Amino acid sequence: LPEAEDEFVPTRIEAAVVLACAAVGIITVAYGARGVYSRVARGMDLGRGFSGNVSVAQNGSDVLVARDDDWADSFHEELNSNASEEEQDAAAGVAASLESPRGEAPKEKLPQVDSYEEEESQNEGSPGVPNEELSALYKERFDHIRYALVNRGASPPEVFLDEGSAQYAALVWLTRDDPRRLEPESVYLGQRYGLAVLWFSTTKSGYEWHVPETFAVEGDEEDDDWEYEDDGRVDNEEYDDGDEWDDDEEVVDFEDNGDTNGQDDEDSDGTDYYEGISVNHYDETSDAAEPPPDRRLMKKNPDEWFRHDYWMGSMGVCGWEGVMCHPHENGNAHDGHNDGDVSHLELRRNNLKGLIPDELYRTLPYLKVLDLSDNGLAGTLSDELGGWAHLEALNLTSNNLAGSLPSAIDGMNSLKELRLANNLLGESIPRTMGSLTRLRHLDLSGNEIRGTIPYEVGRLAELGSLDLSRNLLVGPIPHELSELRDTLTTLDVSRNGLGGPLIAELCSIKYLETLRLDDNHFSGEVPTEIGDLVHLEELRMNNNGFRGTLPAEISYLATLDTLNIADNHFEGEFPPEWTAMAGLRELDISSNELRGEIPIFVDGMKNLRLLNMAHNGFSSTIPSELGSLYKLEHLYLDDNKFEGVVPKELGELTNMKRMALHNNYLIGQVDDYICKLANEMFLTQLSADCGGETP
Repeated sequence: LPEAEDEFVPTRIEAAVVLACAAVGIITVAYGARGVYSRVARGMDLGRGFSGNVSVAQNGSDVLVARDDDWADSFHEELNSNASEEEQDAAAGVAASLESPRGEAPKEKLPQVDSYEEEESQNEGSPGVPNEELSALYKERFDHIRYALVNRGASPPEVFLDEGSAQYAALVWLTRDDPRRLEPESVYLGQRYGLAVLWFSTTKSGYEWHVPETFAVEGDEEDDDWEYEDDGRVDNEEYDDGDEWDDDEEVVDFEDNGDTNGQDDEDSDGTDYYEGISVNHYDETSDAAEPPPDRRLMKKNPDEWFRHDYWMGSMGVCGWEGVMCHPHENGNAHDGHNDGDVSHLELRRNNLKGLIPDELYRTLPYLKVLDLSDNGLAGTLSDELGGWAHLEALNLTSNNLAGSLPSAIDGMNSLKELRLANNLLGESIPRTMGSLTRLRHLDLSGNEIRGTIPYEVGRLAELGSLDLSRNLLVGPIPHELSELRDTLTTLDVSRNGLGGPLIAELCSIKYLETLRLDDNHFSGEVPTEIGDLVHLEELRMNNNGFRGTLPAEISYLATLDTLNIADNHFEGEFPPEWTAMAGLRELDISSNELRGEIPIFVDGMKNLRLLNMAHNGFSSTIPSELGSLYKLEHLYLDDNKFEGVVPKELGELTNMKRMALHNNYLIGQVDDYICKLANEMFLTQLSADCGGETP
């Protein structure tokens, strides 16, 4: 009992508070060593201290303390979502007694939220902007995921300092907006992050992909980039590799991934994800609801992927458009709703623009096939490329990639196909290319590669196709290329600056089917060993400096389909042995220094579609036997020294499309049967004087 009136008399409530504080202190010390109380450490790291108002909340064995009211509110929300009503009331009472000065009413608790979306609806501003401040509720998850990604080597820590980077956007998405809510410890977190970085790196910047049409950007109402057709259909047609891209095409049709059986792509959360916009299901009974747009996107928006079904949605990456995963250990394929180890990433002709992020190399270690061809990717190829030890096929054809081929490419020791054609790659072919001993197809055509062909190419023991055409290569063909005699079937070095004589060793590649040497500076005579290439189907040697006579040994090439030796300095007569090449479809020997007669046995070349002997010195008469080449479509005999009349048998060539006979010494009239080819058949160009004497 008190002995004086002014002596402090503790009430029961105050005593309870003191006991509660003592219990809190004991529990905090006990669990602090185990790291349960991570938020205290966060506050200390930030140098904020714990002076001033302190909020304490208790949930079972966890005790959380916050520095100020904002943090306290967040912690109360997080705890209240998992605690019973009694625990919530107890924790709130303790916190209120500490936060409120004596005599003041405790603060009212914040309303609970069940999800991030509900919390966002209580905030002002547009949702999902990457550089907006993260809510306190997600700051810890943000840091945990960031630490996990940095610790696994997915990204260096400094990239997350730039709130406008694709890496930061992907981290925010994983933290706050990813419906799957993977834990930082998940083995699949890195792959999901890497693919998200690819998304943000190669499509519209920011988070426009998940903003419905009703969230129009201020000022863009009159010039909207989105237009849709209202036919409600989804096209299932795939792109045809042989089709040329039509810049005037108004509508881009999106292919179905085969999993929906013709139905609209739908996520398990009731939201359709397509063409960069997520739209909730349309309720016809609601006046406020907006009908979802059709999935056929007009090409007015050049910044969106053409196809991205399920990307950035609730489905696992194995179900995303263009993504495949390795099968389970028991051999069963992955369910598209789950995550797994990505094996294939194929987004060909899909309007990807921007840079290939290094995160793609780092987070998909088990990737086997990557096809990003026919897009708008730029930048350079990173040395990180060498980390793909399991990659078997890499296709980046028809992009805007520059720089050089990284020497670290030798780390891709499982690679079987490397296709980098039609880019802006320069410098020389790295000698480390010779380490890719499993390589079967190498296509570097259509670039700006300089230097010589490295002799290390001869070490590619399994190489079947080599295409180095349309570059700036110089020097001779290396002798070491003959080491591929048992595997190489296609060799294309056309349209370069290569020179020197045609090496006889090249003719030892016995299974060669295609040999293109055109548009270079090769010189000298063609070796007679060329007749050893008995499997050859296409031989192009035009636009070089070859000399000498036409080798009769070419007639040994029974499977030859195309022979082009135009624009050289060959001389002599037409080899009569060539008339036995019954399978030949195209023969071009124009613009040389050939002379003599056309052999009358030319009718043995029954399959000829094109015969070009123009710009030579052939003389005598045009043999009537040409009229028996019924499949002939193009005949060029102009700029020679032919004499006599035009044989009427040429009128039997009913498939003829073009015939040039001018600039010769022909006399008489062109037969009416020939002129009828132009009037009644397919002939569109006849260079002769129908109805009068030829000049």
